[in-house]
Amino acid sequence: KRLLPGRWNADAVTYGPGNRGAAVRIPDERGEATRVEIRIPDNSCNIYLLLACTLAAGLEGTEKRLDPGEPLMFDASLMTDRERASRGLAPLPRSLGEALSEFEGDGLLRQTLGNDLFEEFLTQRYFESSKAADQVTQWEVSHFLDLF
Repeated sequence: KRLLPGRWNADAVTYGPGNRGAAVRIPDERGEATRVEIRIPDNSCNIYLLLACTLAAGLEGTEKRLDPGEPLMFDASLMTDRERASRGLAPLPRSLGEALSEFEGDGLLRQTLGNDLFEEFLTQRYFESSKAADQVTQWEVSHFLDLF
């Protein structure tokens, strides 16, 4: 719910220099120790799993010389869905369920974490997702109570 368009956060698979709306931001000023910002995770993630998976993805990209495409020089949230599709920009998952489906199909992440940890992680997150879906939020009560 926090990755919504127009909030200076990534909502599509993008990278770019100085682009605060990109999933991966490369600051404008570069030197011998240029840093890269991975802007998707937040402080609720497991930092160890995040680092392991991020490093594995980076190493795979380097070893296979994967082409990341052209950098995006502006916030993708300013684009229409049609413009995004024409540039081949894939949206990031909008829900835990969507994210888990993407995660489940990723062989590199399964290999990186090992099958046991990978499966246990999925089991726990699917359980959390189902419990969260069963909850009635205050917004739902406030919004729908007066409608009927």
